[in-house]
Amino acid sequence: ASYIHCQGFGIYHYGYSHVHPALETKLTEFRQTAQRIGTLPLPRSRKGTIGAAILFGRCLYGTEGQPLTREHFTKMRRMMATCLLGKQHNRPIRPSLLHYAEGRFDPELTRMARLYAHWQRHGQSYDIPLGYWHTAHTLPSRRGPIQLLKQLLLEYGVQPAHPFSWEFKGKSISVNDSPDFQKTLLAQTRNSLWGRLA
Repeated sequence: ASYIHCQGFGIYHYGYSHVHPALETKLTEFRQTAQRIGTLPLPRSRKGTIGAAILFGRCLYGTEGQPLTREHFTKMRRMMATCLLGKQHNRPIRPSLLHYAEGRFDPELTRMARLYAHWQRHGQSYDIPLGYWHTAHTLPSRRGPIQLLKQLLLEYGVQPAHPFSWEFKGKSISVNDSPDFQKTLLAQTRNSLWGRLA
């Protein structure tokens, strides 16, 4: 029963390959909101907080099981940059978002922060068989949350040898017992994103 549960886990996995059926509409609706936020006479951090609460709240809800495309992240980055810097800015968007507030307003880093937090809080309740964990990311079936998590970890340079013990740069980190688990994994993810820009 646990094996079947793990395979099908994820209420928000829509089964549309890599296409989120509602995200494009949400992104389109937020465009004018981002422009209005960008003109507010507020500190940049405050405008970013307002924009992130709306944009990420709408577009990253249920992110544990949603495959998002590079195009989705590009659009979200563009809108967050509009919130922070205004519509008429000429700064490079990706490095600006990764640099400002240690990437707090970068959508890709925020998505991974949510995944790390979710897995640390709820992962043990899923009772995942090791056999399934080891092969999940290679299965040809539709990608559910476990497959998605493993593929993303590998993409960011983390080796998920066990559901709750991961390795990177020759170090092992416990999902449940390491006090700085989320901080350490976010730093690794941010460094990986910087590496793509290099």
